[in-house]
Amino acid sequence: MSTINGAIGDHVSPATTRRVLLLCGLAILAEGYDVGVMGAAILSLSHDPAFAIGDVGLGLLASCALAGMMIGAPLMGMIGERVERRGLLAICVAVFSASMIGCALSESPWQFGLFRFLGGIGMGGVIPLSATLTIEYSPLANRARNYGLMYSGYGFGIMLVAVVAISVIPAWGWRGLFWLGAVPLAMAPFLWRALPQSFEQLARAGHTGEAIAAGVRLGAAPAAAEWLAGHARPMAAADTAPEVGERNALFSAGRARATIAFWSAIAIGLLLVYGLGSWLPRIMREQGMAVGSSLGMLAAFSLSGALGGIVGGWLADRLGNRRTIAASYALAAFGIVAFGQSTSIGMTYALAALVGYGTVATTLVLTAWITAWYPASIRTGAVGWALGVGRIGAIAGPTIGGVLLAITGGDVVQITGAFAAFAGLAAIAVLFVPDRAGANDKP
Repeated sequence: MSTINGAIGDHVSPATTRRVLLLCGLAILAEGYDVGVMGAAILSLSHDPAFAIGDVGLGLLASCALAGMMIGAPLMGMIGERVERRGLLAICVAVFSASMIGCALSESPWQFGLFRFLGGIGMGGVIPLSATLTIEYSPLANRARNYGLMYSGYGFGIMLVAVVAISVIPAWGWRGLFWLGAVPLAMAPFLWRALPQSFEQLARAGHTGEAIAAGVRLGAAPAAAEWLAGHARPMAAADTAPEVGERNALFSAGRARATIAFWSAIAIGLLLVYGLGSWLPRIMREQGMAVGSSLGMLAAFSLSGALGGIVGGWLADRLGNRRTIAASYALAAFGIVAFGQSTSIGMTYALAALVGYGTVATTLVLTAWITAWYPASIRTGAVGWALGVGRIGAIAGPTIGGVLLAITGGDVVQITGAFAAFAGLAAIAVLFVPDRAGANDKP
């Protein structure tokens, strides 16, 4: 019995790990579509007389869902420590999918913004819950890689909406994109039935017998399930007293520097993802590029972000998180500057793909590192708080893009120069994250 080590992810069957990756990846894909829909729809939306509110107004409208996510991420992260995670994940998917119907039926900016905000609350819970389940049921040696695989669905979701928009917008307008975004509503009950219960959650709550039974059903040897369940840290013995709260736990036990660095980096990373993702088609359209080509550039940006997450996770497992993420943000800064200087359509597409890797993929690998850096007792809350604070940057991104577009008259060089500076700051913030004593993940 004493030879048993690792976590439950090291002992469940590969089929269990693959099932969690697939289902959480589908939930993330649906969220990626929901997030990317504004970038694809904003061209058509700006020509709708009912939404003639200018670039700054459209930027603020694009930020409504992100404001909801800022509330939903920490809220669902904390709730996810106390209720069954698979059921809560299904509810979150249902909420943001249903909100798409409201958006499709909206007749004014305030109605549209309200439904985007409500949907954002649901979207905010998808990432911390999917992240926690993926990390829990992945072997320690492959956590970053598996997280990258799961989170690649985010980039594929953004790419999907860009590809679909090329044919849907001419036929049905921007509302057609939102009607299609309601399709994942049918997936919510399936997520609740097919995802496994959290072994760690059951064990920490003192439901040892249920945890052992769940572990065995998922492919763990009975002796391993019994040992892991018996040695799980009870909720009452978490790193901090329950009354102190999860937020304070992020700043105790030598975690303050890491928490500040993580929050700074992810806020800037999300600013880049949502700022560029929301305005890239519009910026290139202002430069004379056809609608189909500008949406194709958004697809290249998001596809690279999706595939790059797999590559970035693989590199992080082998080279370490800190150096991989910092170098990737620096690469993004270079790519963004070069993008603003490019005069060739082919080179512009290639640079859009490079920027997609350096922003979307790098930020998701950063999220994986945040999830793995903190102990299991506060893991869901930690990533929830990080993403909640990070939504400040996500909210600012589309608004900053709209302001830059307005004050520069669509000057790509000035706009990309500003975003490149943010990428450089993200790289610096990552370098301040300290090692975690006793951690199994590389720094």
